[in-house]
Formats: sequence, structure tokens, C-alpha cells
Amino acid sequence: MAAMMVLGASALYAEHYPAYGENSYKALNDTEAGMAATGNFYAGLGYSYVNANLDIPVYYFNRPVEFDIQGDNVSFLLGYDFNQYFAVETRYTLSVTDLDFDLTSGNYDQGMSWGGDMSNFGLYLKPKYQSGAVTIYALLGYGHIRIDIDNIGDSSENEFQWGLGLSMDVGESIVAGTETFIYLDYMRFYDDEMNQVDFTIDAITAGIAFKF
Repeated sequence: MAAMMVLGASALYAEHYPAYGENSYKALNDTEAGMAATGNFYAGLGYSYVNANLDIPVYYFNRPVEFDIQGDNVSFLLGYDFNQYFAVETRYTLSVTDLDFDLTSGNYDQGMSWGGDMSNFGLYLKPKYQSGAVTIYALLGYGHIRIDIDNIGDSSENEFQWGLGLSMDVGESIVAGTETFIYLDYMRFYDDEMNQVDFTIDAITAGIAFKF
């Protein structure tokens, strides 16, 4: 009898709220719907370490040669959460320092810095799974990667891209009306073979984002 009275009182209490929308009883009281308080959009800023690797076969120089290009990049993202399991996200990353070059062949190892940049623009589907404040996610989509080296030239490719990451909600933001989360992820921007030269480009990104 006591349980029935409590349930009845709860039902009457809920009737004072709209059935749907951000002011509904569910949106205001269900912890899984907490995202409604800030909306579904989010934007962020991060640092990306980008590395391009070329494995050159022996017959080019009579010995194996490995060539690496590293860039310190700033990364921007903008996304939309459809629900707690799926989002879409667009990202842009651009070098902010000179590129570092490492040439390795046998006992030979030479490093240098040249002007230029590595940039990428991509659009991704983002399946995800949330447990408490922590979310694990994947990024699957299509991007345009570009390398531009001073006095040498530039090259660009469109490629399927993928990644894996982890984010954590840290609660209310210092920016009014938003919530904050931090994220860390790995992305494969490019993986292909050109003239029997294996060419890959990867990025590791850490950043902060705001839901609004």
C-alpha cells in the first residue's frame, strides 16, 4: 500500500511537466538525459603530434631507408551528439612549427628541420560507449591530408581514415552554459603504397572540448 501511494504521488508530480523536450520530467530528472541541459553540439581544441613514415625498399639505394617527418599541430573539432552511442564529428589539424625530418639507413641517422606544414581535414562517424564519466569511441570517415615542404613542393591525398579514443567528462565548465570533457585519441590519416614505398601518416591528439 505504501509503495502504491509513493508511485501514485510520483506520477502526479510528473504530470506537472511537459511530456517531451528539455523541460520534461525525464530530461530534468534522468541522469542519462543530462546532455539535454547543454544541448548536443560540442567544440574543442587540442595538440596533435603528427608523424609521416616512408619505408623505402632496398633496390632504390641498395640499402633500406626509413624517412620520418614529424609535426607539432594544433587541432580543432566540432561535433554533434545524436545520443549516448553515436555522434558525427569534423576535425582540422595544422602544423604550427617547422617540420622535423629523420633519415635512417643502417648506422646512418640524420635529423634536420625544414619549413612547411602537414594538415588534415576530415569528417567522421563516431560510435561510442559511455560508462560513468568515461567514454570510449571510434572515428571512421574520410579526410584530405596535405604535406607542404618549403622549396620542395606539396602533395595531397583523399583517404579513408580511422581512429580510437577515450574521453572523460569533468563537469561544469568555466564557460557559462557548457560542460567540459577532455580527450585523447589516435588517428590513422593515411596508409598506402606508392611505387612500392610504404607511406603512413598517424596522429596522437590530446585536448579539451565544451558541450553547448
